[in-house]
Parts: sequence; structure tokens; C-alpha cells
Amino acid sequence: MSNPPTQNPIPSRRGLWWVNFVLGMLAVLALAGMANYFSHRHNYRARWAQRLDNELSPLTLQVLQSIENPVRVVVFYDRRESLYRPVVELLRQYEELNPLLEVESVDYELEPTKSSRIQSEMRLPGNA
Repeated sequence: MSNPPTQNPIPSRRGLWWVNFVLGMLAVLALAGMANYFSHRHNYRARWAQRLDNELSPLTLQVLQSIENPVRVVVFYDRRESLYRPVVELLRQYEELNPLLEVESVDYELEPTKSSRIQSEMRLPGNA
């Protein structure tokens, strides 16, 4: 009398590998989600290079802190120009220091409808 073969209660290793892979991916996604949540809630902007021309003067800081009404700044500029980036970065620093500043950038060549809307809104002449 031979005994019938018994089933192995442990699943095959191939199935365990996929379960391990899925659990690892879920753990990575959970960690990425938590890091995103904490970085959004506790953000800090650090400067990598301390250059003297990027520091704001005490008078500029005083003027920015004294602004009490909302101010809208429109950069009406070609993005390919060499001065575009420094101007926008300086305005972003201002915007960080005072949330009442709203900086909007408009490229008149790439966004003609937006530029004409702002041109009529600000009552600028046609050749400006």
C-alpha cells in the first residue's frame, strides 16, 4: 500500500518572487509619496552658489517688506534674450519674499494672443 502524494503547502518560488517584487514596488512608491508630502510641507530654498550680485540689498528687502497691496509684474520679454533669465530670477526672489507680488512672464513672439491681451489691458501703444 502506497501513500498518495501529498501537496506541498508552500507555493512555488516563482509566485513568491512576483509577490516580493510587487511588495517592494509598493514600498518604494509609498516612500516616494511620503518624501513628496514632507518636501511640500517643509520646503526650504538653499542657494548653491553665493554670488554677491544675487544678494538683495537691505533697502530692497525693506521696500519688499513694506508692500501691503497686491502687485502684478508682467515680464514682456523675448525668452531668447540674454537678460531674460536674470530678470525673471530676480523677480522670483522678490516673489518669494513677499507673496503679494505676482510675476507673470509673456513672450510676445510665442504667445501673441496673450501679449495683445496684456498690451490692451495695460494700454500700451501698438509698437511697444
